Amino acid sequence: MMFAKKRTIFARLLPILVTAGLLWAVFRGLKFGLLAETFWNMELVWCVAALALYGLLFVPAAWRWHLVLQLTGKAASFGTTLRVSLIGHFFYTVLFGVIGGDAAKGIIYARWRGFRPEEVVATTPLDRFLGLGGSLVFGGLAFVIAATAGAFDHLKSLSLHLPAYWIPVAIAIGGLIWVLAWRTGKLSVWRGFWSAFSNSAAAVARSPRTLLQGFACGLLVQMALSGVLALNLCAVASGPVPWEKILWTFPVIVVVSALPVTVGGLGTREGIATLLWSAYGIPIADAVAASLLTLSGGLIWAAAGGLLLWKGRKTERADCWRAVWTSPLNQEKRLSAKSV
Repeated sequence: MMFAKKRTIFARLLPILVTAGLLWAVFRGLKFGLLAETFWNMELVWCVAALALYGLLFVPAAWRWHLVLQLTGKAASFGTTLRVSLIGHFFYTVLFGVIGGDAAKGIIYARWRGFRPEEVVATTPLDRFLGLGGSLVFGGLAFVIAATAGAFDHLKSLSLHLPAYWIPVAIAIGGLIWVLAWRTGKLSVWRGFWSAFSNSAAAVARSPRTLLQGFACGLLVQMALSGVLALNLCAVASGPVPWEKILWTFPVIVVVSALPVTVGGLGTREGIATLLWSAYGIPIADAVAASLLTLSGGLIWAAAGGLLLWKGRKTERADCWRAVWTSPLNQEKRLSAKSV
């Protein structure tokens, strides 16, 4: 029991340590005066536009999950799905990645609607699968456009401002965090999860329309995330930006920053942006500033999700009891009791 608690504490502390290490690697070659000047000269209009676009991306993201919930018979109103998705972003930020965020939002949704938690949590990997389809489409298009513009002709000049081994090490640590989180779970819960996941996957596979809509939502989310990063780069860019050449880097940065390795992608986003954009003449200060602005936007919307969670806690217990009381199973029990 004590060993399990130590593993859980270690799994939570490890991302903080990784974040500190990556930030040290990023900032050790950066002049803070230059970074401060970059922020001082930034265009606020682009920052506001990036923040607004960040908020809008939750609409297709929530609808993507709502499609899966509809197929599995667990969908409430889209407003509920949207609200829980924003709360899930809060947990995504504070729990260091997709796994913790998706599990938390699934559990909250289940509690609010009176479902078994593992049944709802099992829908979140399918939601991510639909998002992956859209991401692959966007990434493929971005790579084709970049290749046509000659973006890969000068990659030999890529300037490594970070140790070359930091990316595989970060991925390995992310895998370790995932394993520790999985090992601390209960076996019976995971059995229920996989059973519900199999049923949900079969339902999605039988609905090509859901697949197409889900992939389209995933594409919109990926475009919005890349657009947020691009708008923030516009806000701080000190010179011309070769957009057609760096287009391929946006989905790469988004994917790397989403790894469950650091706190809110802090460190990984700055590191990979600096690593890739330096080959196209973008200063380190601009890359780091754009990454930090993107992080700030994510934190602001995470705070909004936390506020929704705080407000929801006032009515959560009443909603849970109401959902359980009106569930078909309880209705059947009450009818049986009356007949007796």
